[in-house]
Amino acid sequence: MEEVLNDSVIYDDDHYLNDCSSYKRKLTIIEKVFIIVSSLLCFPIGILVCNFLPGELHTYLKFNEILTSLSYIFTWIFIFFALMFTEFYSKNFSMYKGVIVTSLVSFSWSALYVALGGSIISLINKEGASLWFFIALFSATIYMVFLLIIRLIANLIDYYQLKSVMVIGPKRDAEALARKLIEKKNKRLKVRFVFYEIDGEVDDRIYKKFYYTNQIILLNTLKSKTKEKFLLYFNSCLNKDVYLCSSYFDIISLSPAVKNVCGLLSLEQKPLRIDLVEGAVKRIFDIICSSLLLILSSPVWIVIPLAIKLDSKGPVFYRQERYTKDLKTFRIFKFRSMYIDADPNKAALKGDARITKVGKFIRATRIDEIPQVLNVLKGDMSFVGPRAFMHGDVDDKLKTNTEYKYRFNVKAGITGLQQVMTNPGCDYEQKLRYDLYYIANYSLMLDIKILFLTVKTVLSKSMAEGINNDCYSFQEFLVTQKKEFNQHPGYIRVINHKRYIDPKTGFIIPIDELQSEGKNAKVMNKIIKKGK
Repeated sequence: MEEVLNDSVIYDDDHYLNDCSSYKRKLTIIEKVFIIVSSLLCFPIGILVCNFLPGELHTYLKFNEILTSLSYIFTWIFIFFALMFTEFYSKNFSMYKGVIVTSLVSFSWSALYVALGGSIISLINKEGASLWFFIALFSATIYMVFLLIIRLIANLIDYYQLKSVMVIGPKRDAEALARKLIEKKNKRLKVRFVFYEIDGEVDDRIYKKFYYTNQIILLNTLKSKTKEKFLLYFNSCLNKDVYLCSSYFDIISLSPAVKNVCGLLSLEQKPLRIDLVEGAVKRIFDIICSSLLLILSSPVWIVIPLAIKLDSKGPVFYRQERYTKDLKTFRIFKFRSMYIDADPNKAALKGDARITKVGKFIRATRIDEIPQVLNVLKGDMSFVGPRAFMHGDVDDKLKTNTEYKYRFNVKAGITGLQQVMTNPGCDYEQKLRYDLYYIANYSLMLDIKILFLTVKTVLSKSMAEGINNDCYSFQEFLVTQKKEFNQHPGYIRVINHKRYIDPKTGFIIPIDELQSEGKNAKVMNKIIKKGK
């Protein structure tokens, strides 16, 4: 028994919670089944649709000759196995890579294989080569749409599933992450347990408590032995989602290229650089995107400068030296969001008095960043890349963290992976991990994805209002969030559901269950006693 916020004696009420299973891996299995079915049906359905169309395409599709019929059958078999192999080999599953990306990849491969099979048929028939473009288009569209519907349904089911989270790590780090998860106030994600690593050990009750969670987060600051032990143990469960927070070396080790080095299993490393060809493509992409943004934002260049001038004294633009690729300096352009006498080297806090009325709006909407398109056109910055930091911030971090210099292997960006995945209050080492991941895994598709995420981020005020500089302990924080909890020596159990404590027995009765089942307290207490 433990004391809680209202000083009433309660029991740890895990016996109310059913085994929590993650849907993600089960849904991936369902997706694989539908990939097999879609691979089998896309070609014959595509042919069937084309056969009903009027015109030259209809007259071309004839099955009255044995050789022609056999060529269609062999092409069907080829497309079926080729699609299955490609989807499974590349692990093109939407639960991990996203609906849009996987659907586009599926469309591309199916169109390619149908066109390839069609070219063989056209060689046999000595006609119709040009018509296979349309047949491939129909078949690939059918394949993609069918999988798209299944993938959307699967991802919606996973999205709306209640996520019960267990965080494992050193006390300070585990509580810091749990605090961030709770602050999001996500109704579909609840922190249930926070387990501490104390002197390299974690309370053995974790092996029982993890049944009541479906998401397990292992922090990178765990001891290597502890991390490996739990990673192996929890990953052997097919019904749990296990997340390992990364270190710098985890990021650069992410590689699909497995090599045999004299019998040793080795991972070929990705360079923390963008090569000349990728750099040229990225520069063309930057010029196109910044030019479009400059045109689309032309009204902003009229309204915002006028609003800034009317709101406070001082220049319209804020200029400051920042670092970019290879630690070269440049002068960044932004719309001024603070009063003229504000210290520019001090980070903005939430509700900072230095921010003007107009400044609050343009910071919240990220409009203050728009003038940076001029830096992109000049070549000082890229549209997507690590954030451009000030001299003082960079100089200090370079002295204390040798890995920090590698983020300058690419140009600074207006937006980036770190900017859309973290908030201003995050530790700079966490932000650095995102920067290094971006460099090691750079692709044009990743840049496009980050641009879409940027739109979502702009709509989130919390990402632009400044750092929330609170100093509550985790227990005090839970009180401010009106959360009850059970404090144990090795972990904290956060209570997220409504409950009723019978004053006579001290047993806990969930209000929701009483209402839904129509059971009175007497009946519920019998169930509890039996369970205990």
